[in-house]
Amino acid sequence: RANPVRTAAHRAKRATANPVIRGIGVAVPEHSILQHEAADAATDLIASEERGKRAIATLYRRSGVASRHCVIIEPPVEGQPITQNFFQRRTSPTDGGPSTGQRMAIYEQSATRLAVAAARDAIAESGLAAERITHIVSATCTGFSAPGFDLGLIEQLPLSRGVQRTQVGFMGCHAGLNALRVAQAYCKADANANVLVCATEICSIHFQYSEQPQTIVSNALFADGAA
Repeated sequence: RANPVRTAAHRAKRATANPVIRGIGVAVPEHSILQHEAADAATDLIASEERGKRAIATLYRRSGVASRHCVIIEPPVEGQPITQNFFQRRTSPTDGGPSTGQRMAIYEQSATRLAVAAARDAIAESGLAAERITHIVSATCTGFSAPGFDLGLIEQLPLSRGVQRTQVGFMGCHAGLNALRVAQAYCKADANANVLVCATEICSIHFQYSEQPQTIVSNALFADGAA
């Protein structure tokens, strides 16, 4: 029989070992837009004078971004430019575009789909059976829905109904690092933990109707995806 003292020591050693990333998966929306097309769209939506048009064109061009995948992009029609109908041209200086509720409706529709696609690939690469996942750590700062997209992961992958859920919410660009720290803590506390970390952002729904330079930069940089 196993020596209970040695067995306990072995478990403690395993629990304090450094966690290993066993699989990575990513997912983006099907359709994308070139950066110069995005600049033209932004100009059409918000630019009120020639100075604003020049600022948008310059900042988008200097962003270092070539193209972006966005859930609001509609399937291209042959011979026609890429389109979107979610945002409409600004009608007044106080027009802020779609409401928060409208933006969150798009988020709820899109976040789960991308999260499931990315997570499915990560689990496949890991070689683990989905039901062996013990914890989910989800991270997002671009939307909120209750229940969150982590419930979609449980139902669609599918995972064990007893999986433990933690969300790292509204922490911006460093949320992924914090999510990994949470996963590390779970793994060090439990030698048998297998943690699925999933960061999902739908940034395209947060286009801001403003000609302020810092807002134009923000509009020019971010896109949609999950990892």
